[in-house]
Amino acid sequence: MDWDDEKTLVAMLQEKLPDEDPDSELLALVERLKAPMTAQGQRERQFLLDTLVPVIRRAKDVHVTLDDKVDVEFGTGLLAFDEVCKKTEALAIRDEDELRTAYLGSQNNTKHLLGRLTDAYARRDELWTRLEEDLAQCGTFDSL
Repeated sequence: MDWDDEKTLVAMLQEKLPDEDPDSELLALVERLKAPMTAQGQRERQFLLDTLVPVIRRAKDVHVTLDDKVDVEFGTGLLAFDEVCKKTEALAIRDEDELRTAYLGSQNNTKHLLGRLTDAYARRDELWTRLEEDLAQCGTFDSL
């Protein structure tokens, strides 16, 4: 075929393709895919069997063990003990919070009282100094 000749391309485009039924192509494709799809389905089914059957058996065994060996009263007691522990923990946390609050309050109160005590010492020293000055001005009792 000489592609340089424009007539060749035009002739090729005008050439009619053999009449094929589009449905027959689809049917042929379906037939070709049937075997691989069936094989894949069987592999998936086997995978599910290999995966789920052991899990189901194990779950059955666990249920039997639970029915035979687990004491319901013991479990109830354990749950009650757990509830009491939670309440005790909540009380301990609340007490700790109250202690922390009281401690911070006493720290603030101590700072305040120390400030007042320092002021009182300063006032006492001032009064003592004034008393000494007043006594010095009075002189002695001999001069009376």
